[in-house]
Amino acid sequence: SPWRWCAGSCMASAARKRARTGGGGEEDEEPVPVADGFEAPLFGARVVGQVSTLTLEGEDGPLSLCQDGVASDHAGAWYVATKDSLLHVSAAGRVRRVAALPASDDYYYTAAASPDGSALFVADHENHKIRRVEVATGAVTTVAGSGAEGSADGVGDAAQFSHPATVAVSPDGSTLLVRTGATTLRQVCVAAPPPPPSFAPIVVPPSTLVADLKKTRGDASLPHGPVTFIVGKEEQRIEHVSKNNLCA
Repeated sequence: SPWRWCAGSCMASAARKRARTGGGGEEDEEPVPVADGFEAPLFGARVVGQVSTLTLEGEDGPLSLCQDGVASDHAGAWYVATKDSLLHVSAAGRVRRVAALPASDDYYYTAAASPDGSALFVADHENHKIRRVEVATGAVTTVAGSGAEGSADGVGDAAQFSHPATVAVSPDGSTLLVRTGATTLRQVCVAAPPPPPSFAPIVVPPSTLVADLKKTRGDASLPHGPVTFIVGKEEQRIEHVSKNNLCA
C-alpha cells in the first residue's frame, strides 16, 4: 500500500542518515565524518577494528576482482593490480581502469604509488621486470629488467630479476625496494639525485697595491702647499695634506 511504501522509504532514509552521521536517532549527536560518497547503512559510526565489505561498481555495474595486489593512492583511495590490469578504486567502491598490463596466467601484479601520486611502480612477476605506469595517461614503460630470469645488477635492461614479487617506494620517491624469491631484496633507483651545484671559479687578480700607492703621489706639476682639514664632530685636525694627494 502507499502507507507501507512511505514507511519503508522513511526508514531507509533514516538508516542512511544514521550511517552518515554515526547517530543512533538523536538529532543533537555529533556527526562522524566518513569518506565522500561512502554508504554504510549497516554499521553507523565507524570504530577501530570495524570490518566492512566494499561493494564494487564498475562502468557496467557491480563487479568482483580476481586475485590481486592492493596499494594506497595517498589520497584516500586505492589501486588494485590484477592479472592484466591496474585499477583505481574510490572510497565509495567506484572502479576505473588506469592501465592494461601484459596478461599473466599464473600470477598477479603488485604495485606501489609514488609519493606525489603521479606514477605507480609494478612488479611484473612473470616477465621479470619492474614497470612504471603514468597515472594521467596510463602509459606503461619498463624501468628495469631484461625479461630474462637472473640476478645481475645493472642499469635498465642490463639488470635481471627472478620473479619480482613485491615492491615498495622510499618516502622521497627515489628508490624502490623489490623482493625477489624468498630471501633477496633489490634496490632500484627511479629518480636520480640532482647534480651538485656548480660555481664559477673565483679569480683573484694580482695585487695592485704598490701601483695604487704610486698614483696617490699626484701630479708633480701641481703646487705642494699643505692643507689642513677639520674632520667630524670632534673637529679632529688633519694637517699638512699635500695638494698633490687631493688631486690624484
